[in-house]
Amino acid sequence: MDMKFILGILLLFWSPAGTFSQSFGPALKELFWLEGTWICDSKPEWHEEWIKTANGLEGRGFHLKQGKEYLIEKLQIRLRNGRPIYIALPKGAGREVMFAIEKHGKRFVCTNPANDWPQVIVYERLKNRQMKVSLGDLYSGGKKDKIYFFTKKKGRSWNFY
Repeated sequence: MDMKFILGILLLFWSPAGTFSQSFGPALKELFWLEGTWICDSKPEWHEEWIKTANGLEGRGFHLKQGKEYLIEKLQIRLRNGRPIYIALPKGAGREVMFAIEKHGKRFVCTNPANDWPQVIVYERLKNRQMKVSLGDLYSGGKKDKIYFFTKKKGRSWNFY
């Protein structure tokens, strides 16, 4: 069995005692700041939208070109076995990719060493309705990392799924 796969599974379902329950609370409330429509500053056609649900958060990433939306991926943040997970379903992939979540102050880190790329996704809440999203891997020493800044659009304007 592939060692990266085993490590990924272990990270999804194991954490130091109390880390998740103390950091997130019963309803993942500390991540609800994501709710809304986010527009990428350097690529304004890129959008990410999140809504609160009874199970956590549901989102989607999409491109907006000439008024038409092109879905990139569906996203979820929810509890599984009492632990928060980030789930991505890229369009055309046919399978969900799960990431373990750890909270670190104003940011949260999603990791899955068994995924091809990204293996790490970091969402960081900045000031003035802004966030930083970093995508990377665990093995290139940052050579494959990508960083994007998003600004939250005012109001609720999504047309979900």
